[in-house]
Amino acid sequence: AVGLDSLLLFTAPADGEFIVALRDFRYRGGNEYSYRLTAGSIPYVESLFPFGGARGKAVEVAINGRNLDGTTKMTLDIAAKAPRSQEIRVKTPRGYSNLVPFNVSELNEITEAEPNNVLTNVQTVTAPLVINGRIGAAGDVDRFKFKSDKDQKLACHVAAGRFGSKLDALLVLTDTNGAIILQNDDAAATDARIEF
Repeated sequence: AVGLDSLLLFTAPADGEFIVALRDFRYRGGNEYSYRLTAGSIPYVESLFPFGGARGKAVEVAINGRNLDGTTKMTLDIAAKAPRSQEIRVKTPRGYSNLVPFNVSELNEITEAEPNNVLTNVQTVTAPLVINGRIGAAGDVDRFKFKSDKDQKLACHVAAGRFGSKLDALLVLTDTNGAIILQNDDAAATDARIEF
């Protein structure tokens, strides 16, 4: 589900008839309680990676979901003047999927590379940039080292929850010895933000 919207994914155990019912969670109603319900054996994207790409570049996006009939990836050619926030659909043999949020940036975009779990093998990056990554297993920590000029104002922001990720991000800024300078959990729902 996204925001307050509901989602049911169901595999019928046998041929038969089924009923889907929809109501307001608190049993309220009125003219402003409209909806659009889509149901059936339709293509549905549950996740994609990465969540965005750079303006003027092509990006290959991995796709996961239901009723995609073998569609596992797509290439997006991002226009030089593409809007920052957009929604994309995946074309499958059954037709187009649900809308999925996708971000476009003018920054350099890279993919997180393992191993980068401890201070002795951090991934060195050059800010400003966008890092597309995954917390691959329980206990995984992704670390990135960058240089900053004195008195430079820095912002680090994790965007995961708004893309449907289950990640509850904890963002920690340390010095190169691991001493914690700042940390944040849940600046915007489960997404984290640090300004320094």
